[in-house]
Amino acid sequence: MLLGEFFVLRGANCIAAPSIYGQSLRVVSDDRKETLKWEALIENKQWFSAEYDLKEFEVISASNNFLAESFARLARVVRELNSRFLENGAAVTTNLNFPQSWGLGSSSTIIKLLADWAGVDPFDIHFATSTGSGYDIASAIANKPIVYQSVNEEPKFYEIELPDVVKQSCYFIYLGKKQNSQRSVKLFLQRGQQDLPVERMNELASEFINSTSVKGICSIMSEHDRLLSPILDLKRVKDVMFKDFEGEVKSLGAWGGDFVMACTENDAEYVSRYFKNKGLDTVLTYKKLLL
Repeated sequence: MLLGEFFVLRGANCIAAPSIYGQSLRVVSDDRKETLKWEALIENKQWFSAEYDLKEFEVISASNNFLAESFARLARVVRELNSRFLENGAAVTTNLNFPQSWGLGSSSTIIKLLADWAGVDPFDIHFATSTGSGYDIASAIANKPIVYQSVNEEPKFYEIELPDVVKQSCYFIYLGKKQNSQRSVKLFLQRGQQDLPVERMNELASEFINSTSVKGICSIMSEHDRLLSPILDLKRVKDVMFKDFEGEVKSLGAWGGDFVMACTENDAEYVSRYFKNKGLDTVLTYKKLLL
């Protein structure tokens, strides 16, 4: 999500873009067996495996019981939506083509893949298993950036073209750490709807889509985070880590973790050098990360 994190939980429009990275799923059916064998790969290397019975998706064996139970919950929901899902045995292999630590949607892409396989709505799976807004499911469906909104678990989204200035002047930097967003989400949701600048957020989303200058994008990024900062009781990442950056930096998703987005009038060499001097080596252009 590029703009609108947290606000989307209160029905605001957010702007998101699907990644060029993703996840594949291969199914080999076997009518002679009554089990599901699941193998999960990351960049062609196994990181998880499990075997389930097909009646209730009880775990027979697993390399990680927590992950095995998480998938079993998904499978049970899919079975509720399509009673004929996995009537016969199968061996399934998934392959994630990016580091899982990047947080680019390993969960949402598996939900989309399961939904396609079972012929059900991925949003039905999502809202049955998560309290999130569902924007990541929409991103997994879309082939372009989107404007997304969800009110009372009724998701709406449409594809857009982001301005060239975003594609040419915005960069994405991996901070190398995960951040638990539960505290921030709780603080945000404690605010009454009337206390949240949802309408201003919608205006910022519209301005972002129509902006034609780096200064305009930077101004929107700055105002967005200045609106959120007191609500979350957290300082902006620009103020904490990147005060001397010539441009603007905003958090993406949970503040303090995964990626940040930077925008500047300076060239890519400046951006790469600046963040590498901060010990951050993963610096990606828009085209190297997003569709």
